[in-house]
Amino acid sequence: LGLELGYFFSPNWGARLEWSGLEFDRSGGLGSVDEFRFGADVLYRLTDTSNFYALAGIKGLSPGVSHTAFDLGLGGSLPINNHWAVFSEGAAYLGTGSRFTDFSIKLGLRYQFFESEISFINPHVPVRTELLHKPETDLDQDGVIDRLDQCPDTP
Repeated sequence: LGLELGYFFSPNWGARLEWSGLEFDRSGGLGSVDEFRFGADVLYRLTDTSNFYALAGIKGLSPGVSHTAFDLGLGGSLPINNHWAVFSEGAAYLGTGSRFTDFSIKLGLRYQFFESEISFINPHVPVRTELLHKPETDLDQDGVIDRLDQCPDTP
């Protein structure tokens, strides 16, 4: 179970902080252990409008024997509506001190505070204006509309 807080700086680039509670089942009769994972990731959306992204970051695991690991992965999200999405990620973790490799799959529910990252990044969305065509008058029928006509009374 975990919690993430992220922010997109542009349509493609973002960052997030993460905290997770984990339960590890150690192989070789070592038993299970509960740990916490915390860290930061950089996210790169593969295209401006894509729901697929790559991620890279650094994580710390504690308590017990503290480990630091670099992570690299891919993820994707499926929007439910303007604010909610289901997401999934797969990542590889490479330990720095104890030289371990681990893999994870994550499934979660995401809430966006804004209707889209684009509306947050660029809030000045162009306003749609509609011009009503009102024909201008040419009372002397000389082909020059009255407001531009220097001699409105002569044809």
